[in-house]
Amino acid sequence: MTISQAIQQLRSLGDDALAEAAPEPDHGPRNFDVLAGELLDALLAFDHQGANAAIEEAYALYRIEDVCLRLFGPVLIEIGERWHRHEATIAQEHFASHFIQRRLNALLQAYSPAAGRGLIITACAPDELHELGILMLSVFLVRRAWQIIYLGANVPIADLVQTVVRLQPALVCLSATNSRTAHTLIAATAAIAQLPEPRPLVGFGGEPFNADPALRAHVHGRYLGADAQEAVARIEQALG
Repeated sequence: MTISQAIQQLRSLGDDALAEAAPEPDHGPRNFDVLAGELLDALLAFDHQGANAAIEEAYALYRIEDVCLRLFGPVLIEIGERWHRHEATIAQEHFASHFIQRRLNALLQAYSPAAGRGLIITACAPDELHELGILMLSVFLVRRAWQIIYLGANVPIADLVQTVVRLQPALVCLSATNSRTAHTLIAATAAIAQLPEPRPLVGFGGEPFNADPALRAHVHGRYLGADAQEAVARIEQALG
């Protein structure tokens, strides 16, 4: 069968059946620690084939959400920490990030529903270039049958507002990874808040808001939590 047919059959089973069918994390010798070590070594060696093999095995053993949170995330963090310790190069870090980004983009396209539960715009704050977190959230949401318009990195406020007015989404999700782009995110949410009704709900997240709860009070929107899995739960609670 085609990929889209297989996805449709999985969705027809329902979330409970999928949860029961999913293997327990870290069951057996091929757990996330082993797979992360293999993926890390492959990415640092610029080894496409080895990296793809580790990821395909992870997809076969575990849920996509677990692969993202327990494989992709830790491996990229480790590579970033090695770069800070001068144990990895910028080239290795960029290769790894772009490799994982391509895999996430492929998932986003594969799971995107033709018709879904509602329209959500996902994007990075203005000047924000790190999009893996918001991309991961987008993948989680399409797997829950939400329709996603993914705008990616560094979306100017005027373009974001224009897109919101044109598409009239139920929700806009924005992310920032540092204090500077946290403030551009605050400005973007203020611009959306000035739109006439009906205007969408706004959700936001990212490391600066995780680290500084007081910063959240300046945002015209709802804090979505510390990671993509928590964000999905809060989004579904807000939108029903």
